[in-house]
Amino acid sequence: MAPPPPELIDDVAAEIFLRLPPDEPEHLFRTSLVCKTWLRIVTDPDFRRRYRAFHRAPPLLGYIQRRQVMEGDPDPRLVPTTAVPLTPNPSFRRALDCRHGRVLVHVYRGRGHLLVWDPVTGDQQLVPDAGIQWLIYSAAVFCAVSGCDHTDCHGGPFRVVFIATDDREELVKVTVYSSETGVWSKPVTLDSGCEAYVQHEKDARDNGGVLGMFYTPYVKPRRGAVIGDEIYFTLSWANAIVKYDWGKNCVSIVNSPSRDAYYISLMEMEDGALGFCYIQDWNLYLWSWKVSSDGAGEWVQSRVIELKGMIPVANPDDAAVVVGSAEGVGVIFVSTDAGLFSFELKSGRVRKVDEREVYFSILPYMSFYTPASAQNTLNPHPNLHRRPGAERPRTMAPPPPELNDDTIAEILLRLPPDEPEHLFRASLVCKRWLRVLTDPVFRRCYRAFHRAPPLLAYIQRRLAIQGDPEPRLIPTTAVPLAPNPSFARALDCHHGCVLLRANPGLIVWDPITGDQKCVSDAGVDWPFYSAAVFCAVSGCQHIDCHGGPFCWHRRPRENR
Repeated sequence: MAPPPPELIDDVAAEIFLRLPPDEPEHLFRTSLVCKTWLRIVTDPDFRRRYRAFHRAPPLLGYIQRRQVMEGDPDPRLVPTTAVPLTPNPSFRRALDCRHGRVLVHVYRGRGHLLVWDPVTGDQQLVPDAGIQWLIYSAAVFCAVSGCDHTDCHGGPFRVVFIATDDREELVKVTVYSSETGVWSKPVTLDSGCEAYVQHEKDARDNGGVLGMFYTPYVKPRRGAVIGDEIYFTLSWANAIVKYDWGKNCVSIVNSPSRDAYYISLMEMEDGALGFCYIQDWNLYLWSWKVSSDGAGEWVQSRVIELKGMIPVANPDDAAVVVGSAEGVGVIFVSTDAGLFSFELKSGRVRKVDEREVYFSILPYMSFYTPASAQNTLNPHPNLHRRPGAERPRTMAPPPPELNDDTIAEILLRLPPDEPEHLFRASLVCKRWLRVLTDPVFRRCYRAFHRAPPLLAYIQRRLAIQGDPEPRLIPTTAVPLAPNPSFARALDCHHGCVLLRANPGLIVWDPITGDQKCVSDAGVDWPFYSAAVFCAVSGCQHIDCHGGPFCWHRRPRENR
């Protein structure tokens, strides 16, 4: 037999762990439970950085939704989309936004208290009242670290933009909160000082105002879009878009490309421009706001995608509607009578997110979730002392090619045979690893690599005057063997078989497979005896004798 290959270094093990999908974080968590070496690798800060860089965009871990005022608030909870549980939901009244690893909710503490919650670390920070007597409102939360790539924003400084229709003046007001200063900015108002708003108000009065005189600009309870220093929200009439620049603390208005679409979503396009999407007659329309060098902007239709036959429906006459989008990954959320679905703009891939519900605005929670992230729950403020700008944008190298099954098998071969629980846990990581581990070729390679079978358990014998010990096989590993058969005395263990004295006769038992074969008594009445069982296959290496032919030999033993 050839000498075993050298041990795999941690970097090689990390290469295979990098390929585990981030939108199924349970794979990484199961990997961390296989053995201490793997736990050390997947919780290493360098691995965590490489994992984020490899997969680039944070995955969807859950969602919260908002509804129209007349539809009533949905169940106040974050709905997970993976098998790994997040931290417990705080008690809240209404969800407002999910962005950069944070969830913004309205809590039951007076009229306007907000809470910023990190579902991965469990961190919660209360935000004071914005000081606006709101009639209807929306808000956005985002990372405030300059130059951050937003793949690991847990615990850093943040800002909250609050927009509302003032209950007394019936005007749109906007203010921004900084977690670094702990105060809100002076609210700015969208009023006659903005020429575009004056025209919008006139059009609204002429087309929908009461007696052509009254118009109230209602803020839509829909998720906004954050692009650089600019945050965008929508108004009810004509889908007008309110643009707020928090750096300059100024507000303006932009007309939308579709005044009639009821279900729309604002999003960030690949080039960083503002996007606007909606579905009409099963066609998905994507518009992009292009700004010229002189500052003038216009809507340009970028794509039209036919969705008929791509999005599942229960009723052929049912319509599909856009109810949200996920920034940075080119995904929109579509609702039909068959449920809630995500649609990838590039690949056209469709995935079911949840069952049928009343959906209006989906707030997707996106974040990398690794075992190291879960450990941060012991320290709810892991990054509070990170200086703004400490993390700079990284140049993302193209991902290396996929590892094939042979490479995966090479690392799994190194799992120790005397701790078989490692292999069993590895088989639970994902279906691909299960397929590799249960392949007969891998089994042969594993036996050849480790050569000698490991100790899994033992049974003992005593002298006649000492009395028989408890009749059971005592395991030495964490993986349970097959249940012990009923027997009076153990006689031998060889080549994967256990020879037991039963009443009457003998039993040859395989603790791995559970197979039991009864052997008739030798017909000789010996007061003292011993016996041996062994594999009867000629030329066998005795590393996998399960189920094959065997022999047993019984001999008298003197009582000494």
